[in-house]
Amino acid sequence: MQFPLAHWWTRDTALHSFVFCNFLIGLPFTIFNTYVIYQLQIVGYLIGTDVDDQPCTTYCIVPWAGSRLDLNSVLLYLNAIGFGVGGAVTMFLSAYSDFWPRKHLLVTIFIVAFGAFAIPAYWLQGYSVQNFQTLTALYIIFAIITSILIALLNIYIPHCMRTSVSAARESTGGAGRVEEMQHTELKSSLRRYGFNMTIFGTIAAQVGGVVLLVIVIILSETLNGTAAASAGLLVTTVTGFLTVAGSLVALCGLPPIPSKPSSPTRNWIEPIVEFFRPFRDLFVRRNMAVLLISYTIYTDTIFAVTSVIGQLFVAEIRPGALEYSLYSLAQVLCIIVTNLLFLWIRPKLPISLEKWLISGYAISLLLPIWGCIGFAGVSFGFKMRWEFYVQLFVIQLSSSLANASFRVMFSEMIPVGNEVRWFGLQLTVSCGTIWVNYVASGPLQNATHELRFPLLLALLFLLVSVGMEICRSTLPVFKNDRRKWEAVENFTSQGSDDKYGTDEAVVQKTTVEANVQVGVIVESLIVV
Repeated sequence: MQFPLAHWWTRDTALHSFVFCNFLIGLPFTIFNTYVIYQLQIVGYLIGTDVDDQPCTTYCIVPWAGSRLDLNSVLLYLNAIGFGVGGAVTMFLSAYSDFWPRKHLLVTIFIVAFGAFAIPAYWLQGYSVQNFQTLTALYIIFAIITSILIALLNIYIPHCMRTSVSAARESTGGAGRVEEMQHTELKSSLRRYGFNMTIFGTIAAQVGGVVLLVIVIILSETLNGTAAASAGLLVTTVTGFLTVAGSLVALCGLPPIPSKPSSPTRNWIEPIVEFFRPFRDLFVRRNMAVLLISYTIYTDTIFAVTSVIGQLFVAEIRPGALEYSLYSLAQVLCIIVTNLLFLWIRPKLPISLEKWLISGYAISLLLPIWGCIGFAGVSFGFKMRWEFYVQLFVIQLSSSLANASFRVMFSEMIPVGNEVRWFGLQLTVSCGTIWVNYVASGPLQNATHELRFPLLLALLFLLVSVGMEICRSTLPVFKNDRRKWEAVENFTSQGSDDKYGTDEAVVQKTTVEANVQVGVIVESLIVV
């Protein structure tokens, strides 16, 4: 006899394991990024000086990488290196992963690494140059693993979307019944399943963060002296151990995803050549290319805006450990609230995901405009405490609308067996360009010590992403390209029996057959 919890879990093991894995990696992600960055800023102000070798006041020059740089420039360069190297590593990993059926093992390995690199945090609480350098190295490694995990976990969205349609076909009595249901239930089930999967995964990743931040706040108020100041690093270390232990769920619960069949003569270079083929395909698949590029511009810019505003919060407000924890908690709560709000309101409004995506992009324009007001001699423009808390809701509302909408639409377009490659491509393109903003802003920050200049560049990039998505959603050339691409995929899928030999896993053939049905459904998905 199964326990109620076990029965619920086995009803959709893949979905529940996916959500739990998001919860698991959300623990170290939230706590590590919050308190390592905070520790770097605190240590930086204690070991650094201004240009006259006097104690830091409005800015701080610190030793890093063999030179002396503005502390905020160092933080910008850390993000540039982490995302840039992360993109390169993800690219080569993606080249081989689609040919390997045990992708859940890859996820497990990197979850273990994710937790392992969070463990040393507590022993790096001393205010020394060595600890500062070590924390910067850990931050870069952590960013690289984050990039890899994002790509690996996202591949389960298109896979589970397809298998949910296949399961619906079996439960309704075969293909004939599915044909009858195409334009009713199954028309919206594809996007609905992927949308719920994305939202639940995002919320799960933040719930653990809320719990940990509350624990840190309690410890900060309960303990005294140095112990209170290092509470965040202590919880980070404990979380690292918990993450390593919880990785067993990923190993046992995530489903095996069909791998691409390889030819008998395949050599080691073939997966790399295969990986670069999507770049070539994007030149002819204009709809998918514009969707990817506009989202990449948006995410790159939002990362930069978030980083700049976070540094402005420390520079303008000078928060203590307690307020910094409360600010981080407010950010995580805003992520949960905005995702739940989107989950609740979307079924009530007959708006397509394309329009939700445009709305998410458009809302983000408020942030750089808001920050640039601070150039004027007024006490507004990310100068007052309440502004930083209000912007948390604005930026997370924008991200909730954009991220969920993009992941579902992008998942619809990915061919079977190419999940890692295409989501690796999305992350590689993003990581390959996101560092540009940081590198361009770093020298400017180092010379002027003014954090608001990057917001001007951000405003320009966000306007470009809004314009591109409006064109993609409205111009006939992109709509026709989408239909043509779907027709090609359907034709290719219908010939899959000849492509897969008798030695291939049965699950590959079943998934390809499901994709044929998905292709028919997707063509009519203009408005859910």
